Amino acid sequence: MTEILTAANGLFSFLVTYLIHSTLLGLLVLLAFKYGPRIRTETRVTFLKVALLGPLLSSLIVTLDYLPHFGWQWTVASVTEASRSPAETDHQRDRDELLNSALMPETQGKYARSTRDNATAGPSLAAVDATTRESSSRQSSSGSALGRIIRSVCCLSFLTACFSGGMLILYQLRQLRRLRLEGQPVTTPDTRSLVKRLSRQAGLREPVDVLESQRIRSPFTAGIIRPFILIPARFLGLLNAQEKAALLAHEIVHVTRRDSLWKLVGELLCRSFFFQPLNRCLFRKLEIEMEFVADAHAALLLEERTGLARCLTKLCEWILTPDASMPEPQLSVGMAAFRSTLGHRIECLLEDRPLPPRRFMRTTMLGSVLVLLILLVAVAPRAAATPRNPVIEEEPSMKQSLTTLAVLASLTLPAGAEDKQSEQARPAVTSTQPDAIPEGAMNLNGMLVGQLLKKDVERGTFVVKVDAIPRVWKNSRAKNPKSLIGKNIEVNGVFGKWLDVLLLVKPGETLEFEARHDRGTQLTFPGELLRKVAPYKAEDYPVLPEEFRGFRGAVTGKVLKKDPDTFELIVQVDKVTDTWKKSETENPKSIEGKKMMLAGFWRRKEAYYKLNEGDRIEVGLQHIGRQSDHLSVAEFVRKTDEKPDRDSAPDRDQKAEESSGFPAGMRGFRGILTGTLVSKDVEKGEFVFTADKVKRVWKKNEAKDTKSCKGRQFTVQGVSGKWLDVLLLLKPGDRLECEAFHNRGDQLDFPGELLKKID
Repeated sequence: MTEILTAANGLFSFLVTYLIHSTLLGLLVLLAFKYGPRIRTETRVTFLKVALLGPLLSSLIVTLDYLPHFGWQWTVASVTEASRSPAETDHQRDRDELLNSALMPETQGKYARSTRDNATAGPSLAAVDATTRESSSRQSSSGSALGRIIRSVCCLSFLTACFSGGMLILYQLRQLRRLRLEGQPVTTPDTRSLVKRLSRQAGLREPVDVLESQRIRSPFTAGIIRPFILIPARFLGLLNAQEKAALLAHEIVHVTRRDSLWKLVGELLCRSFFFQPLNRCLFRKLEIEMEFVADAHAALLLEERTGLARCLTKLCEWILTPDASMPEPQLSVGMAAFRSTLGHRIECLLEDRPLPPRRFMRTTMLGSVLVLLILLVAVAPRAAATPRNPVIEEEPSMKQSLTTLAVLASLTLPAGAEDKQSEQARPAVTSTQPDAIPEGAMNLNGMLVGQLLKKDVERGTFVVKVDAIPRVWKNSRAKNPKSLIGKNIEVNGVFGKWLDVLLLVKPGETLEFEARHDRGTQLTFPGELLRKVAPYKAEDYPVLPEEFRGFRGAVTGKVLKKDPDTFELIVQVDKVTDTWKKSETENPKSIEGKKMMLAGFWRRKEAYYKLNEGDRIEVGLQHIGRQSDHLSVAEFVRKTDEKPDRDSAPDRDQKAEESSGFPAGMRGFRGILTGTLVSKDVEKGEFVFTADKVKRVWKKNEAKDTKSCKGRQFTVQGVSGKWLDVLLLLKPGDRLECEAFHNRGDQLDFPGELLKKID
């Protein structure tokens, strides 16, 4: 019985301490948000998380471990004192008084005199004293019994709330699992490739599963170990490509930031500590702020904000339709969980003003969080399960307490002083007068070359006189990008390592950089490429003939210039050898005898390194962006003889394939191969094996002669994840079985489905 009362006493003191700490920290954070300076949304999210978890941590520390405490303390009556008989209580009180008198010399005379007086007192005084002690013992016993009842009821209520909340959360997790099993995977190729690209950009190892369901009202993200995205059925059909990318980017950001885990933690705290209403208020604010953070990160991931704003607008209309029948589960992170904030989120996305300054550096924020937790543990009022001995433990003086608080408060001074010092040392910004963006260059996205006129490394901006626009990306919406040539244009948004590049470039030198136009009179640097190049020469940036744009086919020519930094070539075209069915060019022969810029070697680095200036090559290429002056390698690139090749196209392909070692009959192969491992490179995720036979062929296989693989060596690339462990254990000479696809070039791609050692 004593052990149960001891546990109840400790739990009750923990609950009281948590109520005090959570109230102080929660009110402090809410008042700081309302009356304090404007801070970044991510910082607000951090402090909200601290306000939810900080009191739990500090209460556990002060309850389970004894630490110095300088604030007010309420001592819960000890179990041993409450369970003693009146006689044991009297004897204990006498022993305590005797101990105190022995330890405190100034009270020895007083204690001795009172003892002598009591000893010489008459029988009447002893009777009165016994009556008084009996009365006080009965009163103390009744008070202790009432305290035990109150503490037991509080502890039982807390445990009941924890149990019921846990059961409800298990039910919600089961509901999410049912929705996942009933959901239909989104199998369209464009959506799957988009999810893979966004997941890779967000830093996820594997792409997130995207499902459709008819039982939900709005898109949401759920799952902790295996997160997934669930979208209402037929909602993706209402979105264009840009809006669909914005929706998926928003949900992938939720997965990256583990918002589903914080949703689970918040629900557990709110249901377990039901007696603290501030938890529900802080958790609701945290959910709202997480949506704003996801919007901001999705905009950075996509490098544009209008698509997400339009997606939210269509989501508002969708919610009001009869198809949106069932709300999302409570443990999911819904994109439209708070309807009242959708308008404000759209307004923030369309707002042109920059984000607020970073008032808190990372070290300052971490220092502030640490100081808050230390103050909660050391200074905030608390409830103690056992009383502190006022004789053995000496209370600190006021001077010591103030000194300790001064040391704790000084933890955040260095970071704040650093901010102030750097702010005062900032040089004055030189104003520039760039030209306005021409109307034809609005919404440009591409590569520019120009002469540096002015720069401001502190602000991350520079002004260039545009000489050429060699590359325009496919997603560019500019009607006439070349209208920027000859204009003085200001570019902003340079950050990170690119500031070092900008610092080393002097006015008058030539820059090549990527830029896009969102709005206003400036271009924005997306952080992809910024480098110093040789002074501008027109022959280094050839312009395609207008009637050649949209070409898809094969040409032969001579390599004039090679740029290893960007994997680009300048080729003097001799002849157009083949024009493919999807070609949209008006006059393919118009490129013969002229120069062109050839790119797209990022996946063909080995073939690129083998090429030298002066080599004659044959290449299959395509012109993707009609406004751009560069073409991309599409199918193959190989060296040819100095004499023009007059053989037919099938003969040339057959000879080239035989010389490269890749069988012509295996082009377009999709299936499973067996063979013997020759060599491997675990770091690159590649291996070479000699094929024996084709074990299985898939429906989309396009290989005409699968038997031609026998005895041939194949290079398989793209091994990643858990399959690297399998490749690490394989040794040259082992027999293996693997799934492989041939997409392009002279190598096979590993789809990540099957790789194993066989006998």
